[in-house]
Amino acid sequence: MVNTQVQRTQALARLVQRHHGRVPDLTARLEAAGFSADNPPDWTALARVPVRAKAELPELQRRVPDFGGLAPTGLVPGAMFWSPGGLREPMVAAAVARLAQLLEDAGLRAGDRVANGFAYHFTPAGLLCHAALERLGATVLPIGPQQTALAAEFMVHAGATGFVGTASHLKALMEAIDALVATQGLPRPALRCALAGAEPFASTLRDEIRQRWGIACRDFYGNAEGGVFALECGQHRGLHLHPDVLWELLDPVTHERVDGAVGELAITLDADELPLLRFATGDLVRIDAAPCACGRETARVTVLGRTADSARVRAMLLHASQVKAFAQAAGLAACRVVLTRQAGRDHIEVRWRSEQPAAVDEERLAAQFRDHCRLRADVFQADDGLALQDIALSDERQDGQP
Repeated sequence: MVNTQVQRTQALARLVQRHHGRVPDLTARLEAAGFSADNPPDWTALARVPVRAKAELPELQRRVPDFGGLAPTGLVPGAMFWSPGGLREPMVAAAVARLAQLLEDAGLRAGDRVANGFAYHFTPAGLLCHAALERLGATVLPIGPQQTALAAEFMVHAGATGFVGTASHLKALMEAIDALVATQGLPRPALRCALAGAEPFASTLRDEIRQRWGIACRDFYGNAEGGVFALECGQHRGLHLHPDVLWELLDPVTHERVDGAVGELAITLDADELPLLRFATGDLVRIDAAPCACGRETARVTVLGRTADSARVRAMLLHASQVKAFAQAAGLAACRVVLTRQAGRDHIEVRWRSEQPAAVDEERLAAQFRDHCRLRADVFQADDGLALQDIALSDERQDGQP
């Protein structure tokens, strides 16, 4: 467990000695601050090493093939993903091992039959959870995020005992299972444990799932680069960072270290395929380093939102740049994508303005939005009140919304 400054310095030295010289971006930033494998920084001196921000990755990947220099030269990954914003990400073996440990901490066990509600295409979550569940010894039910009625029937007949995915999806599945039990007399699966995360502002929904169906429903947190590295405990007062995570809080503008409890989360996290050194996640968080009543000693993180023009919605990151690309492809004079919470799920409204509104085909508009933003919008609404060239992403969700 990495808690003290001495332990952090030792873990940092191991990471630097392993990857200096083999990972171009990490090597360049260390050397710019005067460090090397033979002269690694201690925890205090690490602040001199330039931060690498997630927001910088699209430009880095345009300049440097595949992974922008963040992966070892010549890496041949077992899988490659294409995350929102057009980012290429390798499959990370250490992320699988960490997630398997967190799944076990959450109460899942070998022999459990676990419905995996994450998508398996393009983004890492589906395959990452699948691999971690296999490593744990569980049987995976690969239901994905759609076809709720069919997935519910599969879970009933397979005898699902666990779930990983989003809380809104789990609620929809449980309501569909209730209907099957009531109308067809099918036995209710003994679903007892769920990891329902990757969805902001869903704490009320997880509480409802616990109360209505008696499922131990826990939040979790991570990103495409580091995998899942934080898990909520039974106290439900923040998510414990995995012991491997070396964390810092930064000023979101200057990327200088801050002493308070709130800031942009930066992580240093070892992995063969994608070692992260002072990686600024773009997430504004609150950190509580005090001991938890559950007995764990690792710091707890609460995600407060995003620092840049992006938002987590339905387990995906939606970037303002994707909204802009959509508007340009659709020939819109203005576009505002508004995020709210309705009936326990993220709701996407696309307000648009065109200089030739009669020529706009909403079915084509919906297809273009899916292509560029990787999400399905609920409503498309013409709005002549939008200012010309006003293209924006507006997140109006609040924690505690039903």
